[in-house]
Amino acid sequence: MLIWLMMHMGSNFWLSVWSRQPPDSDQKFYIGIYALLACGYAVMCLARAAMILVKAVSSSQNIHQKMLWSVIRASLPNFFDRVPIGRLLNRFSKDLNQVDVVIPPLLGSAMVAAYFLLGDMVVCIFAGSYFVLPLIIVFFALAAYYQTSFMALNREVVRLGKRLTFITSDLTCKKRVFRRVQL
Repeated sequence: MLIWLMMHMGSNFWLSVWSRQPPDSDQKFYIGIYALLACGYAVMCLARAAMILVKAVSSSQNIHQKMLWSVIRASLPNFFDRVPIGRLLNRFSKDLNQVDVVIPPLLGSAMVAAYFLLGDMVVCIFAGSYFVLPLIIVFFALAAYYQTSFMALNREVVRLGKRLTFITSDLTCKKRVFRRVQL
């Protein structure tokens, strides 16, 4: 990922160098270097996607194996008599769908955002001055504070939403029973 980030930043840096050259300079040299950096960036993007895909398949196999082993080792009278097979299949398919389809793109996006943030911080320190470093530290402290506050609030909202869903479903069930009793 670091090489991928350096290729991306290098191509942007090379464009800035190229734009400062006079128009009558040798353009083939600048185009060649820029094309080399762009091809390296594309190869690194492909390597990043392949790495995420291999890890996703490995994680999916690991989770499936552990889930299957847990189900197979479960006691027959206590587990299989109470849990329908359809519920087991739904659980397997839902969990593995999350690992196979949802998590890899999110992981890739998070990695790209983290490395772009790292690269932007390096560029700010390099292009600006070292006085930017305390601002970066303050930014991360504020981000950590707001993240913890948001997570606590989000957890309470989800709990409240589940509770309200239970209450409304309970009320609709009581209304149906009341209507049947009146008829």
